[in-house]
Amino acid sequence: LEARAPAHNANFKDWECTEERMALAAPDAHYMHCLPADITDVSCKEGEVAASVFERFRLETYSEAGYKPYTIAAMMAMTRMPEIARTLEELVEENKPVTETVIAPEGLYTGQSIYCGAKAELAIGNVLPVGLMPEGSSVCNLESKVGDRGTLARAGGCYATIIAHN
Repeated sequence: LEARAPAHNANFKDWECTEERMALAAPDAHYMHCLPADITDVSCKEGEVAASVFERFRLETYSEAGYKPYTIAAMMAMTRMPEIARTLEELVEENKPVTETVIAPEGLYTGQSIYCGAKAELAIGNVLPVGLMPEGSSVCNLESKVGDRGTLARAGGCYATIIAHN
């Protein structure tokens, strides 16, 4: 592709988006470019867009060009994943937030996100392995066996304090 691009671009050497060409377009037409653009008498002698046209749509062009990295990433992903739609659906399904009903410790509020797992921050409401919590931490709804959904310090107002780790 890179080897063929210069020859292909040579076919359009005499084409330039000028004020005259813009006048032929619909009244609400905008000039857009993914950037960098060859601007006549600004970045080169003979460019693909007249300086006046580029300047008139400069802010919109810069804003839209900000999406370019995402477009490139999408194009790269499509070449590496033959069934990208199915792959993306699977990823979305794997990472869907899980809604659970939990016993609320004091300090938890409605709508608060809580995080579970070894990488969760030590914060009110979050669920972490006891072995990762520092000594002196207050905990509630503590599991005595993995997956028992908490049998120790489960009642409202109850808590346990981590004294030591074996």
